[in-house]
Amino acid sequence: MAKIAGIYWVKPASMVSCLIIGALLALGHHLFYQSLAGESVSSDGTFAAFGASISKQQTNTSIGTAISFLVKAFLVAAVSMAYIQVFWRAIKVGRPASDLHLSGLNTTSSAPATLSVLPSFVDPPPSSMVLVPNLDLESLSFVANMPASQGDYNTYLYNGPSQAVREVATAVAARGAILPIRPPEVNATWSLGFYGPSLQCGNVDDGLYQAFIENIKSYLHSGTNSVQCYQPYGYLAWFPRLMVNGTLDTVPLVNVSGTLSPLSGTMSQLGNGQNATMYLIALPDLFQVSSQITHTDPEACKSNGPNADQYWEQWTADGTMLQCQLINSTYHVNFTYTNGNQHINVSSFPTGDTITTANNVIGPSRGPDQRCPTLTFSNTSCEFAKEILGVLSFQAIMDAFSQNVVGAISISGGASADLTLDIDSRIMATSLVNTIGLSFLEHYAISTRGTGEYSSLQSELSLFDDPSVQGIRNSATSIRNQTLSDALEELFRNTVVSMMGSDALQPNMSSDTAPPPTKVTFQKVQNIYVYTAWKLWLPYGFAIVLATGAVAIGLFAMLDNRASYSHDFSTIFLVAKGTDVDIPIAPDDLEGEDPLPSYLGDARLLWAQRSAAHSANDSDPEIL
Repeated sequence: MAKIAGIYWVKPASMVSCLIIGALLALGHHLFYQSLAGESVSSDGTFAAFGASISKQQTNTSIGTAISFLVKAFLVAAVSMAYIQVFWRAIKVGRPASDLHLSGLNTTSSAPATLSVLPSFVDPPPSSMVLVPNLDLESLSFVANMPASQGDYNTYLYNGPSQAVREVATAVAARGAILPIRPPEVNATWSLGFYGPSLQCGNVDDGLYQAFIENIKSYLHSGTNSVQCYQPYGYLAWFPRLMVNGTLDTVPLVNVSGTLSPLSGTMSQLGNGQNATMYLIALPDLFQVSSQITHTDPEACKSNGPNADQYWEQWTADGTMLQCQLINSTYHVNFTYTNGNQHINVSSFPTGDTITTANNVIGPSRGPDQRCPTLTFSNTSCEFAKEILGVLSFQAIMDAFSQNVVGAISISGGASADLTLDIDSRIMATSLVNTIGLSFLEHYAISTRGTGEYSSLQSELSLFDDPSVQGIRNSATSIRNQTLSDALEELFRNTVVSMMGSDALQPNMSSDTAPPPTKVTFQKVQNIYVYTAWKLWLPYGFAIVLATGAVAIGLFAMLDNRASYSHDFSTIFLVAKGTDVDIPIAPDDLEGEDPLPSYLGDARLLWAQRSAAHSANDSDPEIL
């Protein structure tokens, strides 16, 4: 057989080959995991094998484990062959074997946490055209059933908003924010654009301002000795009423049976074809009252005394007089849902078109003739103006919204010393009372001006530093840094968008005005492979370096031995055949069982033959 310098080539070739194969397998393990990094862990990628269903993830994990086992096997084989060469050199030369530890290679049996699975969003996120919560305002779903007029065979009367619209408007008014809207999936994003109603609020013009002031003055000065000033209105919100002569009465307090009283708070009193406009007055200074033990001195009673104009300037400067008009606008709404958490951004842009009211419409005839779809403001038969449905829907939303705002709040109690608020409005149940303009309603306290002082149970008990009264009242709600006009506009927008959250108000897809599917981007969460290279190469690198050192020592031992050895029985037998010990061995100890008998511990090996290269050591027997 071929030899290299007297050394049989199989052993060195096998030793080096095992080292190289082990290193290449480690590199292959790295490349395999690197190819998986960032890839999706497919949930449906399974196949049947040996009667079991095995997933791709299990397969990839098994492949990695198998490669790790092979790396260990080849490196251990290389080190083992090197160790044998060093062992025989130590025996023949007479030096102790090198202390080669194989335990360090145990780290290659597995590479924990090198390849793991973590959730991640799909990039780029997928999108598709789907039906989402939306609005179709050209629908009769937003208005209550419109009854036929008893006096006209084809006239139908506006009867207010539908119950679903009322419920949404009331909930939004109390919440102050958009109601939850169910998305197609918990992680989704989409945008909508549509025409819808919006509220445009601003200060009244000078003409209305003067008319309102004079109207309130007339009320405060009415009654015997101007007794009405003891019951001033600090809050008024109303719609104008259409007079018999066709003009609008816009003042808040009208003569009812000889007494000025607040106007009714419904849109129906506007009549047909009028601008849908609501007015609002908040005068907190009119609620200022000082106590005089047995009676009160209201601030409002100064409106008829000296320096009345000066007082009115102060009262109106601290107050609010608004005009809110219903207009047509373009809405842009962005919906974002992250793990079900809703974030909706709403913006509206007025188109310049004002919305006029519709108290009645012309519909299908109830007579035997001309039975055809009809919807007009005129008596034109068989004409169906579908845009009227939008007018009715706009009006219904405004009507439902305003029912939470209109009304009046005054001081009740007259000239007596016991005063409370007389509330004839739902405004106190809305988030609007947390605004700058209406905060005086929520935190109402009678003034301490004058010689007396009104107090409350809450304020009196708070003066005591006693455990029994500690914590019996929460702190007052913080005031939003938002004007009343801005708050009204925002609340109305939130009301419009919240209509999408009602199942009863969803578009009927059989209608030709139903909105089409919308492009929705889904933030899909999937499991992906994550590979940490250093966690793989740390044990592999240590093992390969150690194995390389061992192989180098083994090759040196071969060269020094001028031969290669194995751990075969024949090798051990032949070497042992030519050796002896310097003391007799008992027959019972020839089996070689552990432990080594103590008398043999000092025995010396006597080599029968030694190579010329090591003849210098012949005179030194080896201790067993």
